[in-house]
Amino acid sequence: MNDALLRVLQLTDSAFPTGSFSQSFGLETAIAEGRVKDEVSFANWLRVYLEDGLGPADASAIVLAMRGAVTLGAIDDVLFALTPARESRQALTRIARAMRDGYNAIGIDGPLLLAYRTATDAGRAAGHPALWTAAAMNVMNVDAGLAAGAYLSNVLASLAAVAARAVPLGQRSVQRVLWEMRPAIAAAVEAALLVRSLEDIGSWATTQEIDAMRHHLLDARVFSS
Repeated sequence: MNDALLRVLQLTDSAFPTGSFSQSFGLETAIAEGRVKDEVSFANWLRVYLEDGLGPADASAIVLAMRGAVTLGAIDDVLFALTPARESRQALTRIARAMRDGYNAIGIDGPLLLAYRTATDAGRAAGHPALWTAAAMNVMNVDAGLAAGAYLSNVLASLAAVAARAVPLGQRSVQRVLWEMRPAIAAAVEAALLVRSLEDIGSWATTQEIDAMRHHLLDARVFSS
């Protein structure tokens, strides 16, 4: 058994304590307004968020960071510039801090992790989950494609958990959506592996970002973002 793979599975498992279960990144808005109401509409929402947002932004950032051609601080700036919703930015920094603390607790450390920790502690970087993932995977010499794919799978699983509670969806429906999302994840990773510079990182998941910006206007909220 590949020990590196076992470590990747642990760090990107939904049980890893990041608090992501309390964040919807605008999905709660879409559910409250009836645009996400069943398995099909949730799958469509999730696919758009993956293909237009998480893939070209987060997965690309992981690949670029692990190649070491650009500093994590510079990538951090771009990722947060691509996140206009205040609640989403706050959610990302909370998840990132929890990831950092989790890595510290199990003894994962290395030059890239130290550099990013120093930058975030000094306020030179906000701290993004994708970049903490990249730094940890770099320490373990994990392939960038595997790291990006595992990260995307984890984020989609977290959002699926939100849908399971808020739509609500049955657990079989949730697993079916995630299973059918595998080809889209693979395609997003393949596209991310082509990145060469900061200019290759982008996001155009407009509807999801607007939903995230409008989340605070909901009369009742279960999730923080």
